[in-house]
Amino acid sequence: AGLLQLPSGRVLAVVQSRIAQMFDVYYSDNEGTTWAPYSYVVGQAEYSLTTITPTRIRAAYSAGEVLLIVGYTPAGGGTPQAAIYASTDLGQRFEQVIATWGVAAEQPVSFDVLPVASGGFLIIYVDTQPATSTAYVRRLGSAFTTPVSVSGVVLNSACDDDLGCWRDEDGRIFALLQGEAASDGVVGRLRFSDDEGDTWAVYGPEETIALHNTAV
Repeated sequence: AGLLQLPSGRVLAVVQSRIAQMFDVYYSDNEGTTWAPYSYVVGQAEYSLTTITPTRIRAAYSAGEVLLIVGYTPAGGGTPQAAIYASTDLGQRFEQVIATWGVAAEQPVSFDVLPVASGGFLIIYVDTQPATSTAYVRRLGSAFTTPVSVSGVVLNSACDDDLGCWRDEDGRIFALLQGEAASDGVVGRLRFSDDEGDTWAVYGPEETIALHNTAV
């Protein structure tokens, strides 16, 4: 599921529908204690579940738009891809922006999305196309902007294939990367940005922040 919060405080959860190629949205007005239907069959995917395996759903609200990204791989394996959707009615309906973000030049195996304070979105993702998986950031001016139409910023030039991102109460953006240096047993490192993803730095002394695999 993909979770996002609207300006009213309402939380939306975008989930895969029983109708295989669709999505449903549920809402909560009490911080997730109870949920109710918000909108059914909000967008049509490019492929049915007989031809793809969904891997991740992420969503965010910014300046009247909702951006929804659905990651998938073709059935039986293949290049990681993602479909991108946009909504201008608070997530009640979505329009498909691009069906296959993921081509020979770029393979977004994992991703997260955050709203930009001034409007727009940050997509933070791991691309497995380089010889060593690399984490990138792209700033979209709108939910209808395609990732390949804007330049990317390298967040980290070596990492494994997963990440998680969030913004704290002061506006600082954090990215937790998986497995930057498997050879020394490190399974995660923390990076931060104070300029909406334009530049990134190590959060604190590297040796005190690294998450170590004690079994190594």
